Amino acid sequence: MRKFIASALAALLIGASPLLVGASAAPAAHAAEVAPTPTVVATETADAAVTTNTAPAEDAADGAAVGRCISSPAWTETIIVSPEVPAVPEIPAVPEIPEISHMETVVIQEAWTETVVDKEAWDEEVFDHWQHYSWTGGPHTADSAPAFPSGDWQANVQGDPHGVGVAGAYFRSHGNAGNGDWFYLEAVTKIVHHEAETHTVEHPAITEEVKVIDQEYVPGIPGVPGKPAIPAVVKYIYHPAVECPAAPAAVDTTTASVDTTAAVDTAAPAETTPLAQTGGGGVGLPVLLGGVGALALGLLITGIRRFARE
Repeated sequence: MRKFIASALAALLIGASPLLVGASAAPAAHAAEVAPTPTVVATETADAAVTTNTAPAEDAADGAAVGRCISSPAWTETIIVSPEVPAVPEIPAVPEIPEISHMETVVIQEAWTETVVDKEAWDEEVFDHWQHYSWTGGPHTADSAPAFPSGDWQANVQGDPHGVGVAGAYFRSHGNAGNGDWFYLEAVTKIVHHEAETHTVEHPAITEEVKVIDQEYVPGIPGVPGKPAIPAVVKYIYHPAVECPAAPAAVDTTTASVDTTAAVDTAAPAETTPLAQTGGGGVGLPVLLGGVGALALGLLITGIRRFARE
């Protein structure tokens, strides 16, 4: 008996599962049907495009979604397709400036006089005069002259009184007058300085011709042509005014005689059967029938098994 009751309960759960699934899906499907969606209406004319958006708004009292209309005045939209391009002024050409220069004589070395030495300076010893000496040393018996010089020779006159013309000692007898007649003739010299023998050479100045630039060369600059201004391209789009319909009259809930239930029933759609509401718009009845059939099938299978055992 316990096995029979357990098998019956299992068959009942299997048969009732489609009903539970259909009942849980119905509210979601019903909410999807009730919730409004935003609409975008685009109207294109020859020179305007109008867009009207109707978005849902949630009422704080009952949570129902209703559409909201926003009124707006007519207005003109300005769209700049391409901005204005200002004019570019012309840049005139700059002519070149030629170089201006002249030649100048630059002295590298001044003129000078060169002294060329043909013979260096020198000192020369030359004959100046004769100096005559007399022997005072007493009698001299030797045939040779006494030695010169010595303290026995006495200078007496300059010159060559005897006309000998040769330097040296010589004898002239003067009647053997006591001391011997010896004489000496000395050639007295002097130093004569000779200046160097030179000649001069005149050298002219050394110069060079150089170029002196008075004005540097300045290259020219080509001109740049100007560009005219390009006006802006502007597009105007006219948007007409949006006028919303008048709002419905508000219901005075403070009046006792107003039956809110009747008003709701009047605005509500035709009443449907509980089975149709459970299925979500005609879906619940087939699901219910399928569950009942599955339950009956389960009970039949359980009875057959029990009958077979007995």
